[in-house]
Amino acid sequence: MRSFVQKVIFFCVINFTLINAVIFYFLKFHPEYFLVSYDDYYMMENSYSSIYKHVDKTNIIIGDSRGSATLIPKMLGIAYLNLSIPGSNFWEGYITVKRRLLNCKIDTLLLVYGFDFYESNVWTDRRTIPLRFVTKTQLFNLFKKEISNREIINEYDKKSIIDILKHQIVRLGLYYHFPISYMPAFKNSFLDYFNKRVSRCNIDSINKNSGFLNFGTLDSCNHICDYPYDRVFNINKTNLEYLDSIVALSKKNNFATFIIIPPVNHSSYQRLKNTTYLNSANYIFNSRKYCFINQINELPDKYFGDPSHLNYRGSVLYSKKVREILTSYSTANRKQ
Repeated sequence: MRSFVQKVIFFCVINFTLINAVIFYFLKFHPEYFLVSYDDYYMMENSYSSIYKHVDKTNIIIGDSRGSATLIPKMLGIAYLNLSIPGSNFWEGYITVKRRLLNCKIDTLLLVYGFDFYESNVWTDRRTIPLRFVTKTQLFNLFKKEISNREIINEYDKKSIIDILKHQIVRLGLYYHFPISYMPAFKNSFLDYFNKRVSRCNIDSINKNSGFLNFGTLDSCNHICDYPYDRVFNINKTNLEYLDSIVALSKKNNFATFIIIPPVNHSSYQRLKNTTYLNSANYIFNSRKYCFINQINELPDKYFGDPSHLNYRGSVLYSKKVREILTSYSTANRKQ
């Protein structure tokens, strides 16, 4: 019996070692398939590298995927560049601005994040951490803030110190590319690799359009966003502290900062208006000291490619609106 148990243990150890060795090989030599989804890899790598390019463009846009899809830089002016990182929060935005300032000055900064991402999102651990957009020090500093605030930056509810510590351990596994951390997604990643999947992300088009990425592909969309309509909007304190840090950078380096809340489609807004979620969100935004140039708003369904991403027509329309608002601010400042 003892010999049988030893053989079982030996077999399990060998099996576990071989599986981890295989995953390690693919992570090291084919990261585009195994670190993140194949489409995400090239899109995110391009977003990260763009921070250091086009130093002549001193007006920048940062945000999540709504930031990428809402504003067309060339319609705002020749000095605009869209550095939005799909799925990002204010932590990644703060790091983007700091790195940009190391290479060139900034005159104007537009922040364009979906209002729901002020609370939570799932993408930081799925993209930012595996692709090592942040340094080890920045990751540790985030952890210290989360411990202090008793919350994880991607979640809206409070957590215990033990829960935050466990989450950080998972992050470190992804950051240092421990094979066991990538085991759950390995099957789907391997199928993409085996089938030699081709990325749908047109990097050349993104770069040609100064970082603009048209996520919405439909001519119209009346689908409804899946917001938690019946609960109170609970802004993430850790995330908000990084917004404070961005504003502090703007004051220190003397550039204007404007916060834009991108629109949702009419169908979603009809469900959203007068809800606890919207009313509590607007209360928080109205009480902030930052320069929000609009509230949570809507556009007709025909301008959306999905419930929260504008199609090209919508991006053109909204870029014109924002350009008019920025022009009015500029004119008012010149008169003062």
